[in-house]
Amino acid sequence: MALLGNTACNALQDTKIKITDVHRVVITEGERTYFITFHPAYILGFPEGKKGFLEDFEELKRCKNLVRSLAFLGVIFLFILLFLAPSGFLYIFWS
Repeated sequence: MALLGNTACNALQDTKIKITDVHRVVITEGERTYFITFHPAYILGFPEGKKGFLEDFEELKRCKNLVRSLAFLGVIFLFILLFLAPSGFLYIFWS
């Protein structure tokens, strides 16, 4: 989940933080993971912040692709355990 701007971050953290200090940071609370970034309206008021905003979303895309890759590897591993392990295929290579 992406936290866009100070208001969202402060609501979650119960403390005052500056987005310029913590943007592009990933935090975990419980079972949820949060990606902190600028609010899109920030670049309207501060055009110099556009570069940081775009870099944040590039990082978010990389994180999303990593999660998808790990999920795919998990499916492959499950397939191996369910269909190949019972036939002794893995036993041959691991013994």
